[in-house]
Amino acid sequence: MLDALLILFALVVWGGHVVVPWRLAGQPAENQQPWRLAALPTLLAAALVFFTQLALYPDRAIAGGLATFPQGNGFSRLLTLLFLATLATDLLMFLAGPRLEKLGWRLAAFAALPLLFTLGLAAEVMRIGQGPLGEPLLVWSAVLARTVIALAAGELCLRQRPLWSPLAALAVPLYLVSLPRPLRAGLWELGLGMTVLAATFLLLIARWLPQRYRRPALGAGLLLIALLFSQAATLSEALSGAMS
Repeated sequence: MLDALLILFALVVWGGHVVVPWRLAGQPAENQQPWRLAALPTLLAAALVFFTQLALYPDRAIAGGLATFPQGNGFSRLLTLLFLATLATDLLMFLAGPRLEKLGWRLAAFAALPLLFTLGLAAEVMRIGQGPLGEPLLVWSAVLARTVIALAAGELCLRQRPLWSPLAALAVPLYLVSLPRPLRAGLWELGLGMTVLAATFLLLIARWLPQRYRRPALGAGLLLIALLFSQAATLSEALSGAMS
């Protein structure tokens, strides 16, 4: 469960750095201020979660080429560069205060999008580890599904009606079919089929629920997805042992 909670927190923060500035652009300064103050510390907290996951699962990190992060291979350096760019954007947002105009908020959202997608790839690389790879092209569909789900997770930071939750509902089965067949079969045997159905249903209805129920439904659905991500990585690691 701890792993799932860490995954959920990361999804909320990385996705929030895209959807929150975009949705708050042009709104009154008092609506924008909470995010201006929270963006930088939550980004640093999410980075700490990322390093914690690397430390908790060193075999996955080594297999994914992330054991020497933030130095090491080109992928690690790209992640570092994109993180520093998002960090600078958060700092500029904080210092600019109410002077930051609508275009600035839009640009902040665009600046965080490459980091979100690259972190989705890093998560899939960690999930694969030394386990079954499956079709290489399906890795990218899994990354796309993670990205869409993270965008929906970012909307937990907002009181507005979620826009990404219906697309995230479609991304859940897309992620499942993107996994290698032995991994899908193993997840089904573990009973995660019902988890996928419940998560899809909650994300699908969250947008149209009364306001007081929207975020609880969205959060519950995302927690179930985080459990799916966690179990997929655990089972992939187990399958790598069976294959060796």
